[in-house]
Amino acid sequence: INLLQPLRNKLKRPMVISSGFRSPELNQALSSSSSTSQHMLGEAADIHAVGMSALDLARYIHQSGLEYDQLILEYYEGPGTGWVHVSFKRSGNKREPLTINKSGVYRGLRA
Repeated sequence: INLLQPLRNKLKRPMVISSGFRSPELNQALSSSSSTSQHMLGEAADIHAVGMSALDLARYIHQSGLEYDQLILEYYEGPGTGWVHVSFKRSGNKREPLTINKSGVYRGLRA
């Protein structure tokens, strides 16, 4: 309601949610997941938009003016790779853009 649908309305294109709410059991089963994952609170989703690279989607969200907590460009190595993780909290959203790749986490959006 607060982030994904407004984003879809702005993009005017289909979006795919590859991961949304995760139970603690599922989250634990995914070896890359954090024990503090916002997915377990229903506050996060991993997404991509049809016809856009993950990098372009991340940049679009960051520049859109939409409120978000974290925006993470995850494992992007070029067109057709990676995805975007977005989260939204009821209050205290940080608008924190990050990138994660095999080398680690970086502040800001980097390709």
